[in-house]
Amino acid sequence: MRRASFTLIEILVVIAIISIATGLAVAAFRGESPSQLLERTSLEFQAFCARVRYRAAEEGREWGVYFDPEERTFSARAILSSSELEALETSGEESGLPSTLTWRLPEKLEFGEDGTPGEVEDEEGEGTKLARQLDQEESELFSGSETASTDPAEEELGQRMIVFYSDGAAGSGFRLSFHCGNLVKHFEVSPLSGRLIEVTDDDSLDVPADASSR
Repeated sequence: MRRASFTLIEILVVIAIISIATGLAVAAFRGESPSQLLERTSLEFQAFCARVRYRAAEEGREWGVYFDPEERTFSARAILSSSELEALETSGEESGLPSTLTWRLPEKLEFGEDGTPGEVEDEEGEGTKLARQLDQEESELFSGSETASTDPAEEELGQRMIVFYSDGAAGSGFRLSFHCGNLVKHFEVSPLSGRLIEVTDDDSLDVPADASSR
C-alpha cells in the first residue's frame, strides 16, 4: 500500500515547532538578557522593601535598610540604640533580639555608580531636606549612646539607605540605582507612601514642606 505524502500544512507545523523549540533552547542557554535581569532585580528589591515597610507598620517601630558593598547584601532590621541592644543581649532573651531580613544583589549587577550609592542633592548641593532631617533624627535617637549620632547596626550591616516609619512613611537621602552594563534603573523613596518609585535622571520626587516634620 502506497504511503501518503506529507501535506504542506503538516510541514509548516513541524517547521514552526522546530523554530519555537530552537528559540527556547537558545534563550535557556544564553540566560536572561541584561534588560530582563535588571527588571527582575528591580521587582525583587521593591518586594523586599515592601516586606520591610510592612514589618515596620506591624511592629510599630522604625526599620532601616542597610547595604554592605563587600557582601553585596541588603539587610533590614528594627532601629535600636546601643543601650537598647545591650539590654536585650544581657537579658538573655534571644527571642527579644531584632530579626534581620536580607536580600542579595544578583551577579552582573552593581548598586550605584562604581558600586557605591549616590546621595541626592538639592540645588545648593547640600543634600535634600529629607536627608538632613534624617541626620537630625539620628543624632537625637543615638545621642545618649557611646556611638553618638551613629546607628549601631551600620557597623554590622553596612550603610543605612532607607528608614521605614511605623506610619507607612519612609525617608532616604539616596537615589537607589541598579546598573547592568549600560542599562540603569533609578529609584527614590516616596516620603509619604514609603514606596519605591522609578525615576529618570531628570526626575526627582518632590518632598512637601511638612513631609520631613516628624
